[in-house]
Amino acid sequence: YEGWVEEQAAACSGMKGDDAAIASRISGRQRRALRRMRDGLAFIGRDEKARQAFALAQEAMRLQMLHVRLLQGNRSTLKTVPRWRPFQLAFMLMALESVLDPECGEDRKLVDLLWFPTGGGKTEAYLALIAVLAIYRRLRWPAAGSGTSVIMRYTLRLLTAQQFQRATALICALELTRRRKPEKLGYEPITGGLWVGSASTPNTNREALELLDQIRRGERTEKGLFLDQCPWCGTLIAPPPGDGNLKLGIRAVGDGIEFFCPNPECEFRDRLP
Repeated sequence: YEGWVEEQAAACSGMKGDDAAIASRISGRQRRALRRMRDGLAFIGRDEKARQAFALAQEAMRLQMLHVRLLQGNRSTLKTVPRWRPFQLAFMLMALESVLDPECGEDRKLVDLLWFPTGGGKTEAYLALIAVLAIYRRLRWPAAGSGTSVIMRYTLRLLTAQQFQRATALICALELTRRRKPEKLGYEPITGGLWVGSASTPNTNREALELLDQIRRGERTEKGLFLDQCPWCGTLIAPPPGDGNLKLGIRAVGDGIEFFCPNPECEFRDRLP
């Protein structure tokens, strides 16, 4: 990347006027991106908790990618070890220090835009950054590292459903990572939630319990619960109306409801996070 940046800077040397000003601004941003990548590497080198978080996040992402393939029916690729594309690694390294270090200064004011074709791997790149942050907070501040770490916002309902399914697969992978290392990552579960407004889902616990009763009676409902299959193994959570052969993966708990996987072999048969 550094070699390419220098080539671009050299190509700008003969420009004049507005072209030269624009080229100089873009070249400066490229050099800043390069500097931030190096800063990310240096941060991992000097902050042991950042290094651990980065490594554990890689493991969580590997699990997430394999289970997304499983849900998509790509069993033939399950033995293939996932590999990062250069732009994904570049994005992670570039944003790493400014995301993890509250004292990072001016870089914390930047908004980084991933501009890449559909299917190129943008989602995995920022999910990986989310994984690093969620784990680092728990390593860095054990007593206060849980709670809301990241807010993701989507403007299209279909995109929200698709991205939520992939995000919950990562949450499951992170929660499994936490369960295996509770002495490091705490005893508070890593969880994810969704807010889409009352037009799509229940807005209160009372409405959720009423909807659960409708589902149990096999009635068709205007609203849903947005999680129709286990994000980890793909088992249906809410069977279609009239199908009494499948077990429901939703139950009433106290004043509200919770999800679990009906598959007794799934690691989230007790509760989905």
